[in-house]
Formats: sequence, structure tokens, C-alpha cells
Amino acid sequence: MSARRRYEGLGALPAMLLAALALASPARAGGLDFWESSSSPGVPRALASPANDVPLDIDYAPTTAEGGGLYGISEVLVYATGDLTLSATGFACQTFGCLYTPFPFSGGSWLLASGADNLPGEFASSQDLLTISVTGTTGYVAVVSGRYLDATGVLQSLGTIQDIDPHIIAEVPEPGFPAALGLGALGGAAAARKRSRHRGPESASAPDRVT
Repeated sequence: MSARRRYEGLGALPAMLLAALALASPARAGGLDFWESSSSPGVPRALASPANDVPLDIDYAPTTAEGGGLYGISEVLVYATGDLTLSATGFACQTFGCLYTPFPFSGGSWLLASGADNLPGEFASSQDLLTISVTGTTGYVAVVSGRYLDATGVLQSLGTIQDIDPHIIAEVPEPGFPAALGLGALGGAAAARKRSRHRGPESASAPDRVT
């Protein structure tokens, strides 16, 4: 199934649910955390408007996965809402054995990244996912969905497949200015994720733009 079909339900959730997503900390106990390295888990990085090729260093914490570690990560969808766009300035995909689409990445509203199976496991408190830049005046950059293999097996061995919850990584402009454009993309993609099975990023095509 293409990424366009998988995420065709973006923006379908009620406004109250979208507002709750915006206000709540995206981090949760026992779930894999993502954040921008200059901020902290659960606190989106605030960028002044307009942003012009501002680099974002997106990290994740293997220790926050179920069982305290993970053995691979796949189809991490990074999405820009509103009028924000992602650019290839300073782009680097840094997770173990990274593959990504579109390839080569030259910019756009989304990027899908996957890591290879990591047989020794990852048990660090911080690990690099990717570096990417953002340009625009209003919106969010978020990790919308994805999957990982946790460490809930015997003695932190290979466990089960878990879904990634949406995490807002950065927001433009700074808090206090209405920046609700595109929040439906985050909640809607989470709902679409639960309705579908994920496949490798090499078969994906672009999801619809949501504003």
C-alpha cells in the first residue's frame, strides 16, 4: 500500500482531540521518546517566524522503549504541517543502517526513515535519528508514526513490535502565536497507522499535503 493511501485520512480527527495533542506532552512512560536535541523530551523546540533553513537534530531514547531498549526502528514518518517545508540543507540520516525515502532527498513536506535490524540492541539514553532543516512561517514538524522492536524478551532480549506515538519536534512561530495549522496531520496519521500495516520505505510514495 502506498504512503498516499496509508495517510489519506490525515486531518480527520475532531478539533478537541487535536487541541489535546497540541497541549499534551508527547512523551509517555514506557513509550519511545523523540525530541530535538537542543530541547528535551516532551518539549517541542520553539522557532521564531520566519524560519529559514533552520537545522533540526532529531533524537530518540532507546531506554524509553518497552523493556528499556530496542532492536530496530522502521518507517519513522517526519512530517511538516502548515506552510513549513523540510529541506536537505545539512541532511543526514543517522540511525543504524538507515534507509529513507524519497531518495535522494531534496526537500518537501515529509520524509520516511527506517533503520536496519540491530541485533546487539540499542540501550542508550540518546540516539541520533536524523538531521534535517525547516523553512516557513507557521506550523509544526513532528514524528507522526512508525514502528520499533522492543526489548521485552527474556533478559532484555528481542521482544515485540510497538507503534510510535506522534511527537511534536518543533513549532513555528514561538509559543503564544496561533500555530494550529495542520494539527490534523498528526492525529489523523496516528489513526491511519492503526488501520493499516506498514511496509518497507522503498515502496512508499508521497502522502497528501495537509494544511
